Amino acid sequence: MKVELTVPNNWSDITIKQFQEFEENLNSKKTKKQKLISSICILCNIEKEVINKLKTIDLQEIALEINKLEKNDAHSIKFDKIFDYKGYTYALIPNMSEMTTGEFIDLETWCQDTTKNLHKIMSILFRPIIGKVNSYGQYKVESYDPTIEKENVMLDLPMDKALGCLNFFFHLGGQLISNLDSSLKRT
Repeated sequence: MKVELTVPNNWSDITIKQFQEFEENLNSKKTKKQKLISSICILCNIEKEVINKLKTIDLQEIALEINKLEKNDAHSIKFDKIFDYKGYTYALIPNMSEMTTGEFIDLETWCQDTTKNLHKIMSILFRPIIGKVNSYGQYKVESYDPTIEKENVMLDLPMDKALGCLNFFFHLGGQLISNLDSSLKRT
């Protein structure tokens, strides 16, 4: 029996949903081998019955490829402020200081379990652009109107988009702390 499967080797090859399922699997109480098989099912988008028919050597090769994904430096992923996705151009909220109370409360709530709620977080931070980006790079995004459908659209978002965004905020936070620290020092 010949089986063709695609093994992800880049963060752009897996979705937020796959990442969430993968993380849940890794944190489960399954045995190491059960976790490996489940991980391959999740990341390669195949059924367990197909894996059960594979040779052990093939399973090991797939596991080695998946390990390469885990070793890719997620901290070096480029942040895409604007990107095309599912027929729309999505962009980061253009002005965080003008975030609504609803956006802020929801973001703070969902960040209590970032992995589980990553798609919800992305649905707050990234929304379709209304109109066009002007010559200064300015744009407007859709108003915040949370729905399960809008949240679930983000389940298929490639993980490189989500990781790039998280990296941006992580590095921004570090820079702000550094700047605050240096501005508070006595001269």
